[in-house]
Amino acid sequence: DPVLEALYQRNVRSISLINRGRGIRTIWVGQILNVAALDDDGIYGWLPFVRNKDVWPLLSRFNDRLREEAGELGDAYIEVRPDDFSPEDFRDNGHFLGTGSFKLARLLAPTVAKECRRR
Repeated sequence: DPVLEALYQRNVRSISLINRGRGIRTIWVGQILNVAALDDDGIYGWLPFVRNKDVWPLLSRFNDRLREEAGELGDAYIEVRPDDFSPEDFRDNGHFLGTGSFKLARLLAPTVAKECRRR
């Protein structure tokens, strides 16, 4: 839906510009899900009208738009992929357990440290 994508991109730009106006460096991280738990025609409920098997393709597209916007805005974007995690890293289809949180922190740390040193 082009209108939905345009609203998403507008909101990303707004957040970035608000942060920049406050002297805050923006680091974007796309949504990550337990893709193995989203492999059927059911609807979990947090995205009404979207079948489970269509959730990740939708969010992956938003992640692509987020990466593009971050690049255009000069913001950092950290690429995190579902295959960086296993189903055992999640409590459900989208919330990390301790192991997943630790893996995410390790993936984010190098870029966060670099961006914090940047002036």
